[in-house]
Amino acid sequence: RPACDRGDGAACDRLGQVYVDSFFSEDGEQADGKRAHDLFQRSCDLGDVTGCTDLGWSFIEGLAGRDGPRAVELLTRTCAAGDARGCTLLASRYDYGPALTGVERDLPRAKELYERVCSGPIDGLGCNSGCYALARWSKYGERQLHIAEDHARAAAFEQRACDAGCINSCHDIATRYDDGDGVERDLTSAARLYEKGCAAGFAPSCEKLGTLYWAGAGVAKSVTQARKLFKKTC
Repeated sequence: RPACDRGDGAACDRLGQVYVDSFFSEDGEQADGKRAHDLFQRSCDLGDVTGCTDLGWSFIEGLAGRDGPRAVELLTRTCAAGDARGCTLLASRYDYGPALTGVERDLPRAKELYERVCSGPIDGLGCNSGCYALARWSKYGERQLHIAEDHARAAAFEQRACDAGCINSCHDIATRYDDGDGVERDLTSAARLYEKGCAAGFAPSCEKLGTLYWAGAGVAKSVTQARKLFKKTC
């Protein structure tokens, strides 16, 4: 707080993140969302690019009210300034369209932004790496972009998103190794990735890993370990 009060924009952003964590916790209060939003606003006003991205995200999530066009305005600025997360959030606005964002859908623009981020440095971006969305389009196909369903290509994007820290994608690629869908079946790799997801608290991964322990597939058979994992999903 003192550093933020002295005009340190990055400190204001970090403090805002503390209130975000509180807001989304079990005992979170609406006031925490407003505090976070105000701190992101101060951070942005002080010239911190990450703070402006977080302010745009706040307008998307509605921490203190939703404003789609304002979010796009902020994210356009931060993306142009080189903030990768800002580019991915901006892409999602063009991806989802006016019903959710208040701006017109523009899939070519969304694709351009997702690909730009996914092809660059993605460490720590998690599901904001752009690869997660590209995997979805490859998995199901996207007619407007002339993207055909291609599970091998989807698997490659899922792996890259997992490497960026997106636990959902780690589970998705684990399921592919489990089923041999788009990749060669590899139950050892499936178990390793399910374990990664389970350790991060992703219940579906715990359940799938429990199934492998129960069957002794990709791991040494252990009914005891399987039961422990199944309990985590209850």
